[in-house]
Amino acid sequence: MVAVPRHSRNGSLLRQKIVHEAGILETCLHFLWETTPTCVLDFEEGTTLNTGDPEIAPFLALPALPHILQALRACLGPEENAESLSQPEHYKPISDSNRARITADR
Repeated sequence: MVAVPRHSRNGSLLRQKIVHEAGILETCLHFLWETTPTCVLDFEEGTTLNTGDPEIAPFLALPALPHILQALRACLGPEENAESLSQPEHYKPISDSNRARITADR
């Protein structure tokens, strides 16, 4: 996806099919919404993570995490707004129904 040219019409159309119609962006976001530790959600941007923290370490050790982050990075472009990365209002996490809604800021 990284190699797909964003500035040509055909490249843009192909990228749209891969990212949105194939659901790659949505799949990556669902993974992060379900697995990110709740303690991380309250951190200020730029906060250094304690990778030895017992709440954070299992999340960072997930084998899929590096691949999800790479795919997410390839999906995002300057045209994506923060709201498109936030959980929908009606979204209920599978893992914890009392978990607060995750919103993205850019």
